[in-house]
Amino acid sequence: MSTDQNSQMASVTQEKNEELEERVEPEPEVEAETSSPAADPEADDSSTSENDNLDHLVSFDGHEHLRRGVRLGRIMRGAGKIFKNSKGSSKTYELSQRVETIDFFISHNWAIHWGLKYLALAFKFNMHLAILAGFTTLGLGILLSVTGVLPTLNSKSHDYPTGFVCRIVTIPVMLLTLLFGGRISSRVKPRSDPVVFLDKACIHQADPELQQAGICRLGAFLRVSDKMLVLLSEVYLRKLWTVYEVASFLSLHDMTRLEVVPIMLPFSLVLFVALVYHYQFFMIAMNVLGLPSWGTWIANLCGSLPYLYCSRIWARSKVQLEETITNFSVRNAECAVESDRLIVYANIAALQKASGRVSRTATLDEALQAFDELVRQTLTHLFKDVFGRFNYSHSEYLMVGMAASAGTRVDYWAQVGAGQPWREAIGERCMDAGLDLVLVPVWALCLEVAANQYLTPRANGFKDLTYIFVANAVVSIVGNGF
Repeated sequence: MSTDQNSQMASVTQEKNEELEERVEPEPEVEAETSSPAADPEADDSSTSENDNLDHLVSFDGHEHLRRGVRLGRIMRGAGKIFKNSKGSSKTYELSQRVETIDFFISHNWAIHWGLKYLALAFKFNMHLAILAGFTTLGLGILLSVTGVLPTLNSKSHDYPTGFVCRIVTIPVMLLTLLFGGRISSRVKPRSDPVVFLDKACIHQADPELQQAGICRLGAFLRVSDKMLVLLSEVYLRKLWTVYEVASFLSLHDMTRLEVVPIMLPFSLVLFVALVYHYQFFMIAMNVLGLPSWGTWIANLCGSLPYLYCSRIWARSKVQLEETITNFSVRNAECAVESDRLIVYANIAALQKASGRVSRTATLDEALQAFDELVRQTLTHLFKDVFGRFNYSHSEYLMVGMAASAGTRVDYWAQVGAGQPWREAIGERCMDAGLDLVLVPVWALCLEVAANQYLTPRANGFKDLTYIFVANAVVSIVGNGF
């Protein structure tokens, strides 16, 4: 949430603050001889009051016009320029419309660069399209290569001319589909485009009354959301309002509905694929010039260096995120408007009580401590599921593998169009595929092991860069030996 939104919510809810603080304090003990808890009218009134307060936090009753969502394709327009700042207008509000349910509640921090958030959303929703586009391009490349349609280059290291088009075309097709494929699919099938919540578009930023009403019902948006998508960064758990969003969602839904996309993961992956693209040109030049065998080692060295560098950036980010989760405390969260702090604390306590994680008579400290434990356990579990033992998932390795070698292997099919016998070509391609399936994962695993060592320095200083070059050279020599 933006600073202006925090200030306006403080002015609207400040009068309720004292009442909310009283509700999170324990009820005074009542002697058994005087009355039983079941017969205590004050206890009944307190329970009813808490239920009314919870309904106010998570319900649109009487304010159904505020329940709005926006199609993902609309917020992805202009490369996600809507994420550049938190200032909205009537035009941004018109991007949304009244809905019954929301597919994804997007939880993020405005302090993070808008480009990283756009990449994270593209990574989440367009990765399958990018992989499909890559396989389609490769399949078409094989067909055009064996029929001799695509141009070829003579190479001193091969008996037959080889192609080069797939190495030049495949990676741009994959990256363009990753970045913009969702917009195309949303135009072709508008109903398949998921409905999401983005505060800037779904809460009116120009009408103070509507803005205040929307902010007060942030929990209601979470209640009608099927899933929550967290764009996780180092600052995410240090901001009070995003912490409150997590608290509300975990109190209303099962943790399996919480999905996490780390901000740095898509950036490091896309950076690697882009750098590999330059490496492909080096390989083409090497084949044309007929460089000796040591040229292959140089090519491997140049190709693995960006991978190791990107993996190291992501590995360091994982360590920092894990430390943040392990040491999480809502009391350490930053709040732009300090007057909002007690309001958020009280709301978190009310949600903890309503969900049964603490008793109705729990103190504010007990409720917040229970919430801290919930966040640590939940996000630690998600951390292991999302990140696993390695830096990338299977689909991400597939994209990296396609970028690294698939284009080259497909270009070799052009030798068939130049006269290479089919039996010989199939044998060589099968051998190449076997080597890729075995050696490429082992090579990537060795680089990952190297990337995850000596991560103590937070900045990439001279020693860190030296380590990257030395480790990369060792792995490349070993890999070239095989």
